[in-house]
Amino acid sequence: MKSYISILKNSLLVLSLLTLMSCEDRIQVKVDKTDSRITVDAFLNNLRQDQQIRITSTNSYFSGTTTPPVIGAEVSVTDLNTNKKYSFSDKGEGNYVYTLHPSDTMIVTGHSYQLTVRYKSYEYNAMTSAKRSVTIDALYFKYEEAVNSLLGNIPAGLKLKLLAKDQPGPTPDFYWVKLYKNTKFYSRPQNMQLESFGLNNESDGLLFSPDRWKTSGPDGEDVPKTGDIVRLEIHGISREVYDFLSLGAKMINNGGMFAVPSVNLPTNIHPVNENTPEALGFFSVSEVNYKEIVCP
Repeated sequence: MKSYISILKNSLLVLSLLTLMSCEDRIQVKVDKTDSRITVDAFLNNLRQDQQIRITSTNSYFSGTTTPPVIGAEVSVTDLNTNKKYSFSDKGEGNYVYTLHPSDTMIVTGHSYQLTVRYKSYEYNAMTSAKRSVTIDALYFKYEEAVNSLLGNIPAGLKLKLLAKDQPGPTPDFYWVKLYKNTKFYSRPQNMQLESFGLNNESDGLLFSPDRWKTSGPDGEDVPKTGDIVRLEIHGISREVYDFLSLGAKMINNGGMFAVPSVNLPTNIHPVNENTPEALGFFSVSEVNYKEIVCP
C-alpha cells in the first residue's frame, strides 16, 4: 500500500474502504480540516451468524490516530418485502450487532432492505437488494511447476483452484470472492478479487477464473502450508458495490507511471435532511456460498 497517496482538498477518498478491509497500514494524508462525518461499513449476508455494522467518525482521522468510533447511534435494517425490522445493539467501539439464532438468517436473496442510522440529531438511510451467489462445484489444490515470464516469476508449488459457474441471465451478475486462511481474512487491497458476468453481454454464464490464491495475505508474502484451513466465499454484490470496491482498490494501489487522479468514492448512505453532514461507506446485502479445504 502506498503511503504517499495524493488526495485533493477535502477529499476523503479512501476512508470507507480502509474501514471495510481492516487494513493495518496507515495512510498519511495532508488535507484541510473538515467537518466530522460518519463512515458506515454495513456489509450483511445470509450466513447464519451474527451480523455486524461498524460506524466510525472521520474526525481527527488524518492526524494519524485511530478512527474514532461512533457510540450511541440507533441502527436498524428493515426487510421491505416482509416489513420485518432488525434493531442492532451497540456493542461499543463502533460495532453494532444483531444476534441471530443458529438456525435463522436475516438476508433473503431477492428481497430489498433499508438501513437507518440515527446519531445525535442526524438521520441517514440507504436501500439495496440482496444479490444471488453461485454454487461452488469444487475447491482444490493443484501442484504447478514454476513459471518465468515478463510479468513475473511464479514459484512451483500448490495452487488453489476454484470450479464455479455464473448463472446466466436475466441481468448482469457481480461477485466478491473472499479468501480466509485459518479464519483470518486476506484483506489487503492486493487480494481484492472481483468478478463480473453479463455486463455488456460479455461472459454471461461462463466459468469463474480458476486461479484464486494471491500472495500478500495477512502474513505478508504468504501461501497456505500443509494443515492450513482455507475458506473461499463468493458474495453476490450489486453493480454499485462492485464499482465501489473496484475504485477503492485502484485508488489504494494507485502509484507509478500509470497512476490515475484521485477521486471520491461513491456511497449509498444518504442524509435524510439537507442540513445533515454527508456520510461515507456503503450498505450491501449478499447471498454467500462457501467451501473450506485443508491444504495437503
